Amino acid sequence: MSKRILVTGISGFISSLLIPELEKEGYEVFGIDNRIPENSPSNFIQADITDYKQLEKVQAADLLIHTAAIAAPNICNEKPQLAYNVNVLGTYNICRWAVTHDIKKTLFISSAHVYGISPRLLPTPEDTPLMLQWDIYTSSKIIGERIVEQCYSTYNLPYTTIRLFNSYGPAQTQDYFIPKKIAEAQNGDIVLRGAATTKDFIYLDDTINALLLALRSNYVGALNIGSGKQYTLKEVSERIVQEYGHKVILDSYQPPITMMQASIDRARNILNWSPQVTFEEGMRRTLGYYKSK
Repeated sequence: MSKRILVTGISGFISSLLIPELEKEGYEVFGIDNRIPENSPSNFIQADITDYKQLEKVQAADLLIHTAAIAAPNICNEKPQLAYNVNVLGTYNICRWAVTHDIKKTLFISSAHVYGISPRLLPTPEDTPLMLQWDIYTSSKIIGERIVEQCYSTYNLPYTTIRLFNSYGPAQTQDYFIPKKIAEAQNGDIVLRGAATTKDFIYLDDTINALLLALRSNYVGALNIGSGKQYTLKEVSERIVQEYGHKVILDSYQPPITMMQASIDRARNILNWSPQVTFEEGMRRTLGYYKSK
């Protein structure tokens, strides 16, 4: 098995747990990011994926996990040029680098947003038509997927695209729903819009396990990684305030209801994978982390 692996976006939420797990499994991990955490090993280097010249200094590897992205939809909308530069041009540059180094397998981290908000079919399978829409994050991820697919069809570089639903866990930034609402609950009641909106929340440990299995798989194509269940934002918020003794207050404006739920049959069949951490256990761990800070 190939053991040298490049991970992009090493300062991100997913990489924070993924890299230690890769090292436990004996992989020699090289990492890049446009910002490098303090006390990082020498094989983690600062490099901007939007500048191909900077990628030329990155060591050769056998495998690639491309997590680097502007992944928060609100940041993408606020900074569209940055989002397209990183999510589209950056992905193109990484694929170009992969061709140069004859990478044996690429994992590309995409998103359930490619199906659009509230797909017509729930649970949503991977063969659902992608929904290109006036949304920076969604469109940049769809284009990124097409770049990876084209790299395979043109240069025969195998890949698996991981369409992540709502991964959550300790140390996630407040750009995402659960840590944002935890921060609110630490200071008082939660004010909630979209109470009946549903998301498919999956704990980070289960996400990482799926990535490790996909890395070893010969499967080429897209895989949904989610819990396969729906949770309303009101349910999630009530679990959070329960920890702090506060209340959920519904905003006077409640937007139209949207719903998300992954079909994970393909991942079960191909990877022999299924989520192991229940939502209650995942929230217990996540809340415990934030209460300890």
